[in-house]
Amino acid sequence: VSTQSTWAMENVPFVQNYLLTLFCNFPNLSRRQIEIFIKGLFELKDDAQMFRSHVRDFLIQLKEFASQDNTDLYDDEREAELQRKKEMTVRRHLAVPGLQQPVPPNARDVDGEMMD
Repeated sequence: VSTQSTWAMENVPFVQNYLLTLFCNFPNLSRRQIEIFIKGLFELKDDAQMFRSHVRDFLIQLKEFASQDNTDLYDDEREAELQRKKEMTVRRHLAVPGLQQPVPPNARDVDGEMMD
């Protein structure tokens, strides 16, 4: 076992204990909730989607969190949904003859006339 892996194995329990002590200062959370959250942080570290979901679930449990801005937690899903809607609109337009512009917008000049 290398020195670095031994160092990492020793630090994981230290960080877990530190986080447990830190989160125990929140009176609205039980020790069991905190332990589950911390365990999940380390177990789900390799799966970004599950990790994000785990953090969201924990934040929902915090009453203090309700007053903060959490929109950045949902940016990926919002962006994917917008892209999906855009693709559906394009497919729907392509399915109906005449809905799609015959000339791309960049082929027109500023006042809408065709460029020569």
